[in-house]
Amino acid sequence: MIPQTPLPHQPGCYLFRDGEGTILYIGKAKDLKKRVSSYRQKRDHDPKTKLLLEAATAVDYIVTSTEVEALILENSLIKKYQPRFNIDLKDAKAYAYIQLTDEPFPAIRIARIPAGPGTFFGPFVSAAERDYLRDLIKRTFRLRTCKKLQKRGCLRYHIHTCSAPCKGAIDREDYAGLVQSATFVLRGKTQELLADLKKEMEQRAGNQEFEQALILRDQIRALEHLRYRQDIARRKE
Repeated sequence: MIPQTPLPHQPGCYLFRDGEGTILYIGKAKDLKKRVSSYRQKRDHDPKTKLLLEAATAVDYIVTSTEVEALILENSLIKKYQPRFNIDLKDAKAYAYIQLTDEPFPAIRIARIPAGPGTFFGPFVSAAERDYLRDLIKRTFRLRTCKKLQKRGCLRYHIHTCSAPCKGAIDREDYAGLVQSATFVLRGKTQELLADLKKEMEQRAGNQEFEQALILRDQIRALEHLRYRQDIARRKE
Protein backbone atom coordinates (compact mmCIF):
# COMPACT_ATOMS: atom_id res chain seq x y z
CA MET A 1 0.00 0.00 0.00
CA ILE A 2 1.22 3.50 -0.80
CA PRO A 3 2.72 5.33 2.20
CA GLN A 4 1.42 8.51 3.84
CA THR A 5 3.59 10.84 1.74
CA PRO A 6 3.12 14.61 2.30
CA LEU A 7 1.66 16.11 -0.88
CA PRO A 8 0.69 19.70 -1.80
CA HIS A 9 -2.78 20.97 -2.72
CA GLN A 10 -1.55 21.82 -6.24
CA PRO A 11 -1.96 20.44 -9.77
CA GLY A 12 0.61 18.01 -11.08
CA CYS A 13 1.52 14.39 -11.72
CA TYR A 14 2.00 11.55 -9.23
CA LEU A 15 4.12 8.44 -9.81
CA PHE A 16 3.55 5.16 -7.94
CA ARG A 17 6.72 3.04 -7.53
CA ASP A 18 7.38 -0.47 -6.28
CA GLY A 19 10.06 -1.55 -3.79
CA GLU A 20 12.72 -1.57 -6.49
CA GLY A 21 11.93 1.98 -7.60
CA THR A 22 10.21 0.95 -10.84
CA ILE A 23 7.41 3.28 -11.89
CA LEU A 24 4.13 1.35 -11.88
CA TYR A 25 1.62 4.08 -12.68
CA ILE A 26 1.56 7.77 -13.59
CA GLY A 27 -1.50 9.95 -13.08
CA LYS A 28 -2.46 13.61 -13.15
CA ALA A 29 -4.47 15.64 -10.66
CA LYS A 30 -5.95 19.06 -10.07
CA ASP A 31 -5.10 18.61 -6.38
CA LEU A 32 -2.29 16.10 -5.75
CA LYS A 33 -3.01 15.63 -2.06
CA LYS A 34 -6.74 14.96 -2.55
CA ARG A 35 -6.21 12.66 -5.52
CA VAL A 36 -3.60 10.42 -3.92
CA SER A 37 -5.51 10.38 -0.62
CA SER A 38 -8.58 9.11 -2.48
CA TYR A 39 -6.73 5.86 -3.23
CA ARG A 40 -6.43 5.18 0.51
CA GLN A 41 -9.97 6.27 1.37
CA LYS A 42 -11.82 4.33 -1.34
CA ARG A 43 -12.62 0.68 -0.58
CA ASP A 44 -14.27 -0.64 -3.75
CA HIS A 45 -11.35 -0.42 -6.19
CA ASP A 46 -11.45 -2.38 -9.44
CA PRO A 47 -9.11 -5.43 -9.64
CA LYS A 48 -6.45 -3.57 -11.62
CA THR A 49 -6.26 -0.73 -9.08
CA LYS A 50 -6.14 -3.21 -6.17
CA LEU A 51 -3.10 -4.86 -7.73
CA LEU A 52 -1.47 -1.48 -8.22
CA LEU A 53 -1.99 -0.46 -4.60
CA GLU A 54 -0.68 -3.78 -3.33
CA ALA A 55 2.50 -3.37 -5.38
CA ALA A 56 3.11 0.33 -4.75
CA THR A 57 5.41 1.22 -1.87
CA ALA A 58 6.27 4.84 -2.72
CA VAL A 59 4.79 7.85 -4.47
CA ASP A 60 6.66 10.72 -6.09
CA TYR A 61 5.11 13.86 -7.50
CA ILE A 62 5.81 16.76 -9.86
CA VAL A 63 3.98 20.06 -9.39
CA THR A 64 2.74 21.97 -12.47
CA SER A 65 1.26 25.44 -12.90
CA THR A 66 -2.04 24.28 -14.43
CA GLU A 67 -4.10 21.16 -15.13
CA VAL A 68 -3.31 21.46 -18.83
CA GLU A 69 0.41 21.33 -18.03
CA ALA A 70 -0.25 18.27 -15.84
CA LEU A 71 -2.02 16.56 -18.75
CA ILE A 72 0.87 17.24 -21.13
CA LEU A 73 3.44 16.11 -18.57
CA GLU A 74 1.46 12.93 -17.83
CA ASN A 75 1.48 11.96 -21.50
CA SER A 76 5.20 12.61 -21.95
CA LEU A 77 6.12 10.66 -18.79
CA ILE A 78 3.98 7.68 -19.80
CA LYS A 79 5.59 7.63 -23.24
CA LYS A 80 9.03 7.76 -21.64
CA TYR A 81 8.60 5.20 -18.84
CA GLN A 82 5.68 3.06 -20.14
CA PRO A 83 4.39 1.98 -16.72
CA ARG A 84 2.63 -1.38 -16.83
CA PHE A 85 -0.52 -0.03 -15.13
CA ASN A 86 -0.93 2.67 -17.79
CA ILE A 87 -1.81 0.13 -20.47
CA ASP A 88 -4.37 2.25 -22.34
CA LEU A 89 -2.09 5.27 -22.66
CA LYS A 90 1.03 3.24 -23.34
CA ASP A 91 -0.61 1.43 -26.23
CA ALA A 92 -2.05 4.55 -27.80
CA LYS A 93 -0.15 5.25 -31.01
CA ALA A 94 -0.65 8.99 -31.14
CA TYR A 95 -1.91 11.83 -29.00
CA ALA A 96 -3.31 14.55 -31.22
CA TYR A 97 -3.03 18.28 -30.63
CA ILE A 98 -5.31 21.26 -31.13
CA GLN A 99 -3.64 23.79 -33.41
CA LEU A 100 -4.22 27.49 -33.95
CA THR A 101 -2.65 28.23 -37.32
CA ASP A 102 -0.19 31.03 -37.95
CA GLU A 103 -2.25 33.18 -40.32
CA PRO A 104 -3.71 36.70 -40.27
CA PHE A 105 -7.02 35.02 -39.33
CA PRO A 106 -5.95 31.80 -37.55
CA ALA A 107 -7.98 28.63 -37.98
CA ILE A 108 -8.51 25.96 -35.31
CA ARG A 109 -7.60 22.40 -36.32
CA ILE A 110 -6.59 18.96 -35.12
CA ALA A 111 -2.89 18.14 -35.66
CA ARG A 112 -1.30 14.72 -35.24
CA ILE A 113 2.15 16.14 -34.56
CA PRO A 114 3.21 19.61 -33.32
CA ALA A 115 5.08 20.52 -36.50
CA GLY A 116 4.93 23.55 -38.76
CA PRO A 117 3.75 27.11 -38.11
CA GLY A 118 1.13 27.78 -35.49
CA THR A 119 0.51 27.20 -31.77
CA PHE A 120 -0.14 23.66 -30.53
CA PHE A 121 -2.00 22.60 -27.39
CA GLY A 122 -1.86 19.09 -25.98
CA PRO A 123 -1.27 16.29 -26.60
CA PHE A 124 -4.72 14.96 -25.68
CA VAL A 125 -5.07 11.34 -24.63
CA SER A 126 -8.84 11.32 -25.00
CA ALA A 127 -9.99 11.95 -28.57
CA ALA A 128 -13.52 12.59 -27.29
CA GLU A 129 -12.39 15.30 -24.87
CA ARG A 130 -10.11 16.84 -27.49
CA ASP A 131 -12.89 17.01 -30.08
CA TYR A 132 -15.39 18.34 -27.54
CA LEU A 133 -13.00 21.12 -26.52
CA ARG A 134 -12.17 22.03 -30.12
CA ASP A 135 -15.83 22.07 -31.15
CA LEU A 136 -16.83 24.15 -28.14
CA ILE A 137 -14.06 26.68 -28.81
CA LYS A 138 -14.76 27.02 -32.52
CA ARG A 139 -18.50 27.54 -31.87
CA THR A 140 -18.12 29.79 -28.85
CA PHE A 141 -15.51 32.10 -30.35
CA ARG A 142 -16.62 31.57 -33.95
CA LEU A 143 -13.16 30.71 -35.25
CA ARG A 144 -12.70 29.58 -38.84
CA THR A 145 -11.95 25.94 -39.66
CA CYS A 146 -11.50 26.19 -43.45
CA LYS A 147 -8.15 25.22 -44.96
CA LYS A 148 -8.10 28.27 -47.21
CA LEU A 149 -9.76 31.62 -46.62
CA GLN A 150 -12.34 32.00 -49.36
CA LYS A 151 -14.11 35.18 -50.44
CA ARG A 152 -17.60 33.94 -49.75
CA GLY A 153 -19.43 32.78 -46.65
CA CYS A 154 -19.78 29.03 -46.00
CA LEU A 155 -22.49 27.15 -44.13
CA ARG A 156 -20.94 28.02 -40.75
CA TYR A 157 -21.31 31.70 -41.59
CA HIS A 158 -24.98 31.25 -42.41
CA ILE A 159 -25.70 29.39 -39.14
CA HIS A 160 -23.74 31.99 -37.15
CA THR A 161 -20.97 29.71 -35.85
CA CYS A 162 -18.14 31.48 -37.72
CA SER A 163 -17.24 35.18 -37.58
CA ALA A 164 -16.65 35.06 -41.36
CA PRO A 165 -13.39 36.94 -41.95
CA CYS A 166 -13.74 35.67 -45.53
CA LYS A 167 -16.60 38.13 -46.04
CA GLY A 168 -14.93 40.94 -44.15
CA ALA A 169 -17.51 40.55 -41.37
CA ILE A 170 -14.78 40.96 -38.74
CA ASP A 171 -11.47 42.83 -38.78
CA ARG A 172 -8.09 41.43 -37.73
CA GLU A 173 -8.05 43.17 -34.35
CA ASP A 174 -11.44 41.82 -33.27
CA TYR A 175 -10.62 38.35 -34.60
CA ALA A 176 -7.33 38.41 -32.70
CA GLY A 177 -9.39 39.01 -29.55
CA LEU A 178 -11.38 35.85 -30.23
CA VAL A 179 -8.16 33.88 -30.79
CA GLN A 180 -6.75 35.21 -27.51
CA SER A 181 -9.86 34.05 -25.66
CA ALA A 182 -9.55 30.61 -27.24
CA THR A 183 -5.90 30.50 -26.19
CA PHE A 184 -6.86 31.24 -22.58
CA VAL A 185 -9.21 28.25 -22.57
CA LEU A 186 -6.67 25.93 -24.19
CA ARG A 187 -4.10 26.91 -21.56
CA GLY A 188 -6.51 26.15 -18.73
CA LYS A 189 -7.11 29.80 -17.78
CA THR A 190 -10.91 29.62 -18.08
CA GLN A 191 -11.53 31.27 -14.70
CA GLU A 192 -9.56 34.41 -15.60
CA LEU A 193 -11.29 34.60 -18.97
CA LEU A 194 -14.75 34.28 -17.41
CA ALA A 195 -14.06 37.22 -15.11
CA ASP A 196 -12.99 39.38 -18.08
CA LEU A 197 -15.98 38.35 -20.20
CA LYS A 198 -18.46 39.09 -17.42
CA LYS A 199 -16.95 42.53 -16.89
CA GLU A 200 -17.07 43.29 -20.62
CA MET A 201 -20.66 42.05 -20.88
CA GLU A 202 -21.75 44.44 -18.13
CA GLN A 203 -19.96 47.31 -19.88
CA ARG A 204 -21.57 46.47 -23.23
CA ALA A 205 -25.02 46.26 -21.67
CA GLY A 206 -24.45 49.56 -19.88
CA ASN A 207 -23.55 51.16 -23.22
CA GLN A 208 -26.69 49.63 -24.76
CA GLU A 209 -24.60 47.44 -27.06
CA PHE A 210 -27.07 44.64 -26.56
CA GLU A 211 -26.08 42.47 -29.51
CA GLN A 212 -22.47 42.28 -28.33
CA ALA A 213 -23.64 41.73 -24.75
CA LEU A 214 -25.72 38.72 -25.89
CA ILE A 215 -22.74 37.23 -27.73
CA LEU A 216 -20.64 37.58 -24.57
CA ARG A 217 -23.44 36.05 -22.50
CA ASP A 218 -23.46 32.99 -24.76
CA GLN A 219 -19.67 32.69 -24.48
CA ILE A 220 -19.90 32.84 -20.69
CA ARG A 221 -22.59 30.15 -20.60
CA ALA A 222 -20.53 27.85 -22.83
CA LEU A 223 -17.41 28.24 -20.70
CA GLU A 224 -19.34 27.72 -17.46
CA HIS A 225 -20.74 24.50 -18.92
CA LEU A 226 -17.20 23.44 -19.85
CA ARG A 227 -16.01 24.03 -16.28
CA TYR A 228 -18.97 22.06 -14.91
CA ARG A 229 -18.27 19.18 -17.31
CA GLN A 230 -14.60 19.10 -16.32
CA ASP A 231 -15.50 19.17 -12.61
CA ILE A 232 -17.79 16.16 -13.08
CA ALA A 233 -15.04 14.28 -14.95
CA ARG A 234 -12.55 14.97 -12.14
CA ARG A 235 -14.97 13.62 -9.52
CA LYS A 236 -15.11 10.36 -11.44
CA GLU A 237 -11.34 9.93 -11.36
